[in-house]
Amino acid sequence: MVAAGLMAVAGQAAQPMARPTDALLAVPLHATWTDVPLSDWAARVTATGTASHAAIVLDGRIDPDTRVTITCRGDSVAEIADRVAAAAGGAVDVLDTTLRIVPRDRAGIGPRAEVARQSAIAALPAARRRILERREPTMWPAGGTPRGIVAASAEAAAVRVHDLDAIPHDHLPAATLPPLSLAERLDLVLASYDLRVEWRHDGGYVVPLDTGLDGIEAPQRPRRPAPPPAAVAGTQRFTLRLAAPLDEAVPALARQLGLEGRIDRESLAARGIQPGEIVRVEVRDATRDELFDALVAPLGLHWRIVGNQLTIDAPR
Repeated sequence: MVAAGLMAVAGQAAQPMARPTDALLAVPLHATWTDVPLSDWAARVTATGTASHAAIVLDGRIDPDTRVTITCRGDSVAEIADRVAAAAGGAVDVLDTTLRIVPRDRAGIGPRAEVARQSAIAALPAARRRILERREPTMWPAGGTPRGIVAASAEAAAVRVHDLDAIPHDHLPAATLPPLSLAERLDLVLASYDLRVEWRHDGGYVVPLDTGLDGIEAPQRPRRPAPPPAAVAGTQRFTLRLAAPLDEAVPALARQLGLEGRIDRESLAARGIQPGEIVRVEVRDATRDELFDALVAPLGLHWRIVGNQLTIDAPR
């Protein structure tokens, strides 16, 4: 049985002015994903970004059903994201609030476009800057069109965006992301079509993504290596013989290891599994990860650790 999980966002950015993505990039991961769709993998990492307000998003040209199979033993999100993106034929563009997995031949344009956008907005009157930079929760329903999302967002903020006809017709999957500024949100929607909004005094103009980027370089931000895994996860060995209801075994075992135990009852119910089902475990000289693998194996479940919380859930 394989474990599936994700450590919580932690650490400080290497730069004095930390971006949300700096914190996310430094997160150490202790997890094994086996044959997980890329979109699910990105959502799970994004779910840990609540504290950092960062997200991993997929460019529309990246296949969301690419299967991810990878084992992490303290590797940072920076290292893992690069490996996962490469397996999908892409690369990671690090922006202020999002890590974008983009086609390999388009890598590096997004960060430069972000610098251009920030410079253009800095030259606008203060009142207009406040509108474009105000961060709000970001979401749209499945089936929304990029043109409709851009138009509705601009209208709600009482700003004008010209050349909307340049945006191709398409239907987007549902998205729920951390708070983004209006300018970030519009560029996020348009980037998959190699477009962005160029801001001028009379409003925004939809232009090709690489417009006006000559001479602009993306900031170089070192990716700090993750700290080594905790001793309990790698060097300590355990022997356990157990026969108990799952909903009793999980919190009891978690307490012994200095964790908080939680069962995702909704995911179990979707699989027709009762939390009170008996699990039988017998292991000798096992690592902590091997111990959790043995615990979830009888019912075909997954485990993950976020911060100091152990969560057991049922894969779809």
